[in-house]
Amino acid sequence: MKRFGTTLVIMVIGKNKMIGYYEVVSDKPTIYQLRFAALLHELKSQTKDPAAGVINERKLIEPNEFFEYVQIKNYRSMLDEAAKWFEKIKI
Repeated sequence: MKRFGTTLVIMVIGKNKMIGYYEVVSDKPTIYQLRFAALLHELKSQTKDPAAGVINERKLIEPNEFFEYVQIKNYRSMLDEAAKWFEKIKI
């Protein structure tokens, strides 16, 4: 996704770790989307998406609910990696 102009910061993250990547294959050149686990320090009010002009819904879920919303099976290993990382750094 390309953004033009200024995008407001709506969350501040702290410690983070790359837990994997997702390969997007289409009729365009292949791209790789990196996936991270992170601790949130601050979650600000949702703002209008400058590209679409709307305020998108934000839904915070528990880790065990993840696959109710995301139907990509090869994410399971990434979610497991994130859970291990969070357990290791538990504050």
